[in-house]
Amino acid sequence: MTLFGEFRFDLDAFPLTRTLSECPDAVVEIERIVVSEGVFSPYFWVDSPRLDAFEATADTDPSLEELERIDTFDDERLYRARWTDRVEKTVHGFVEPGIVILEASGDGTGWELRIRFDGQEQLTTFQSFCEDHDIQFVLQRLYRESQSMTAGQYGLSDKQREALVAAWNAGYFETPRQTTLEEVAESLDITHQSLSQRLRRAHDGLIANTLVVTPPSDDEPA
Repeated sequence: MTLFGEFRFDLDAFPLTRTLSECPDAVVEIERIVVSEGVFSPYFWVDSPRLDAFEATADTDPSLEELERIDTFDDERLYRARWTDRVEKTVHGFVEPGIVILEASGDGTGWELRIRFDGQEQLTTFQSFCEDHDIQFVLQRLYRESQSMTAGQYGLSDKQREALVAAWNAGYFETPRQTTLEEVAESLDITHQSLSQRLRRAHDGLIANTLVVTPPSDDEPA
């Protein structure tokens, strides 16, 4: 049966170690990874009050090549890049067993991943790979497919749900607002950039799982 795991990894386990160390107020969210002819090209959003500083540092980060800015939205930018050979070996070891990385975000304190495994065997293979390559992690939560919708609250992770509830309880969504993003983030002991990312992902998950209905195909009755 399908398993879902939420992991916390050390900062040096993934790319952008130097950049996130020098720009600790930045939050990186991997949107997707495109693999073409064995080359891993990540697309990732960056939320930071110092986007230009992040970009300048990332442009010389030894874990990235061919950094390209794709889009800008308020305090966020979307980038595309290539991971270097050293990083690709680690990422390839993660995805080779067939696991699916559903979410990946990082900041100056480390990386958080939500991963789907086809079963216990894949999870064991993944754990063995991490042990063999001295990749340190903390398993924060592990649950089965039958529990995912209830425990995940319509596709949300626990931290996304926690962020939404905390913001709602504090009056962040009221008009006028009764609190600020910084105050809610402080109550959760995270940066406001991390909170902003969690709220954005939470809204996306809620819409995808509650409001969006896929229209029937031409071969199906309406």
